[in-house]
Amino acid sequence: MVFSSIISEKLRKWEEGKTENKSTSKICYSHDKIKKKILILKIFFSIMFASLFIILTKVKITSIIGTESKFSMSVIFGPVISKFLGIGFGSSAIVFAHALGVLIGLYKIKSLMSYFIFAPIIFAGIYFAKIFKSEKKLLWFPIASIALFILHPIGREVWFYSLFWTIPLVIVFGNNMIEKMVKNYVARVYIYSLGSAFVDHAIGSILFLYFMNIPKEAWMTAIPFTILERLIIAAGITLTYLFLRISIKAMKDIFVELTVLESEDLGKKEVLLEARRSK
Repeated sequence: MVFSSIISEKLRKWEEGKTENKSTSKICYSHDKIKKKILILKIFFSIMFASLFIILTKVKITSIIGTESKFSMSVIFGPVISKFLGIGFGSSAIVFAHALGVLIGLYKIKSLMSYFIFAPIIFAGIYFAKIFKSEKKLLWFPIASIALFILHPIGREVWFYSLFWTIPLVIVFGNNMIEKMVKNYVARVYIYSLGSAFVDHAIGSILFLYFMNIPKEAWMTAIPFTILERLIIAAGITLTYLFLRISIKAMKDIFVELTVLESEDLGKKEVLLEARRSK
């Protein structure tokens, strides 16, 4: 991080025309190399996360009430991908995982819904990635889900089920208050994970409602199970995020150290070449 800050400061001065010497050019060159390496790392982690995601989709947890489908461990891993890789790379990793899974026969396209089966996790990932930055546009996820649920004839009969999705709504509205009042970092992550878990639930519910017309009895039966289920999933997201955060930070530190050493070696080579030229 310190090395990156030094580079950024030097680049800023260079762009303003304050420094135009050879040393700044070397720093720009080093900075370009770092950007390329970061891109390579993102691609590497995207492939690695996509592979792990595919494996976890096959580890089933519990049944989804009113359907023949089951939840998998991917619901606790998928949402954190976009937090580390960014929304573009994170969402692409899940789409790639789905496409690869279909290609090699792990997933079957049984209906139109099969194409959107991982959409809930992608939206949950966007929410989890942005909620740390107090992004107010996230309000549209639960608002749209509530509206779509109530607009459906079956959903209208059990409209109160959509009240679950006011939880991510309240978290977005109260984000600044959460940051001030909840001092424990792990507790804050859990709250954000809970919001993400309910976004996943909201998008998934809309898909199942519109594509499968799940009867009102199933929605009412699911209410007590939904509460416990989402609390557990939020805990899983929290633990996954904290584990990956520690692991990736350690990898980043190693990467920065190696980059610094490489830059120092480059500097020494330049000095030796200049010394030989001057002879």
